[in-house]
Amino acid sequence: TFQVDPKEITALSLGSVIQSSNTAPKLIVLVHGMSSAPSDAAMPGVPEPNANSLDYNRFYWSPTFVQNLLGSNSLKTLSGVDVSGSRWEAHGTPNSNGKVTMTHGCRDSNADDHFIVKSSFSGGGTPDVAIFSSYRDASVHIMPQTKRLINQLYDAYVAKFGTKLAPKPGMAAPNIIFVCHSMGGLAVRTLLAAPTTSIGGVSLTPGERQKAQALRDRTAYVVTLATPHDGSQIADRVTDIKSAIDNDSNWTALNFLSQDITEAIRGTLRGQIRATAIEHLRSDFWRNHSGNAIAPYRMERTDGSHVPVYTLAGHAPGGRFFTNPTSASQFPAGSIDMGRLGEEGYRREVIRSVGLLMLDYFLHSVPGGSGPKNWGATTRSDLDIIARYHRERFGAGLSAPNEAVSAPLGLPTFFNREASSAKNVRVAGVDVAFPATKIKDGMFDADGMVGTHSGLALNLGTNQSGFFEHGAEWNTPDGSVFGSFYRVAPIDDGEEMPWVYKNHETIHRGGAVGEWVRQNLIERAGPLPGSGPVSFWPAPGLQLKLDSKGLISKLESSQFAKLRAAAANMKLIKIAKRDDD
Repeated sequence: TFQVDPKEITALSLGSVIQSSNTAPKLIVLVHGMSSAPSDAAMPGVPEPNANSLDYNRFYWSPTFVQNLLGSNSLKTLSGVDVSGSRWEAHGTPNSNGKVTMTHGCRDSNADDHFIVKSSFSGGGTPDVAIFSSYRDASVHIMPQTKRLINQLYDAYVAKFGTKLAPKPGMAAPNIIFVCHSMGGLAVRTLLAAPTTSIGGVSLTPGERQKAQALRDRTAYVVTLATPHDGSQIADRVTDIKSAIDNDSNWTALNFLSQDITEAIRGTLRGQIRATAIEHLRSDFWRNHSGNAIAPYRMERTDGSHVPVYTLAGHAPGGRFFTNPTSASQFPAGSIDMGRLGEEGYRREVIRSVGLLMLDYFLHSVPGGSGPKNWGATTRSDLDIIARYHRERFGAGLSAPNEAVSAPLGLPTFFNREASSAKNVRVAGVDVAFPATKIKDGMFDADGMVGTHSGLALNLGTNQSGFFEHGAEWNTPDGSVFGSFYRVAPIDDGEEMPWVYKNHETIHRGGAVGEWVRQNLIERAGPLPGSGPVSFWPAPGLQLKLDSKGLISKLESSQFAKLRAAAANMKLIKIAKRDDD
């Protein structure tokens, strides 16, 4: 779609974000996660567009998430097409392969349809804040995905705003903010690392590396939602779990659902497990590449600063349907409104949420050469906050602190175990005492596809928990540098974050999550990692030395130390929780 003059390849610089300020225009790039292949049939029960089309981005991200991310309920494309409310997801009748086409906007051939803005934006010039809708075939390995993202975004940026040396008349260069879900975060990390070696037998061309470096210099920060930074246990056990999905006897617990819904759940899971991309979600793959070609310290701008990365992770595989500790049944069917299964959006949430719960169950319960697995142990009670049922102790069957898995779990209810005061909770007809202290069961939480430790990027190819955390110096092969990763805990000062009860499917579709990202990051965060909870901008009037191309020269550690101190006293903004239905 976007054609760049070959002459521009010799002048790829987009300029440095450090020269800018928080008042500069912002371009939020939405990067979706793993998809089905363009030739595959749509997942049963969930009509979807072709993954390698602009329509797919609108299918993937919900209107409430995007509206809250931009801070407006009224949206349009830069070409003027209204995509507010129900028009965001409206589509035609599925074709013979189950694929649909959006009925409003989304013309791949029109560059302005790739940009979403508030309807109040009028006139020319660069919007104060806009969304760029990226899309790609995300059923393949990580490098083909990354190459597609690099070329699509760079070419679109230059076509619209120009380069540092050849700006478009009347257009300001916006700062780039990546908001990614699942495997999309891995593609962006790979882009920003711009690896010089091949990964999976595929390499970036010299021109693609130049484009990636130019995008990195223009990137303010990255937000990842449920990204498996350290890989996924589901991908590690894909063979065992595939067998469990295909075993009819494993689905008897869902007999309260109609057969077509159950088959839709199974079909969705089969599609996820069989995608080629699952190979590049393995834990060993990311242990290797996060420690080498895609190491966090390789996301270094030309000036020597590192791109901040915010990691958010869900904690309840079943999402809002399975968070009720007072349910009298092992599998709380009553939390699903059977009368609403005809609604496409509600049906999608049920299918994906129940499917994620089953994936978590299969991980713990399927037979295998190495026996049942959990998501990885932890001693951090601030991360381990979800209790589970055990089949062996059904009744008062909640997991106990540090309890090991000695037998397959029953289908679990998930709910928050944090308690500020002692209380009794009635579970399956039995009063269970909860102490006034944080307790843990020794099992890491998960969103059904990604373990919380991986979603928060706690290791990044090392044996150090919290590696490359912001506010600290870390030893790397490139020397001692300040970290740039912000792991946002599910509970802050005793208050739940809006994604604590989200799962892999709902964390990127909830309005409250979009609202939190906008208020805490889009409106405040800067390109420099510091010791506070939010990255920051250089102090006004700071003189930075520029080279002949207008880029900031390499900053010394003493300069970084002075800059970092400015963010030490910032606080996270708390938002009111909202119903995302």
